Amino acid sequence: NCDHQTKVAAANGFKLTNELQTICGATIYPVDVFSPIHFAPVAFTSNTLSVHHFNGSWADDDTRNTFRLRREKCARFHNKFFLN
Repeated sequence: NCDHQTKVAAANGFKLTNELQTICGATIYPVDVFSPIHFAPVAFTSNTLSVHHFNGSWADDDTRNTFRLRREKCARFHNKFFLN
């Protein structure tokens, strides 16, 4: 999911800069605005508006495991490009 969305956004001008961007009319916010705790280190800042605590409690065990693996993959992607 993260890879596909990033590829589509990049094809339309998205840059891996962790800055506010508008791509095809959609606003893409820096990670600290809505997801400051999904990546290490925690990134609470004065920009943080909300925290998304997604755990998929409505899903079955297999689906939750898939969500967990995707979050871990997205975290590795984020750490590789935004923390190095």
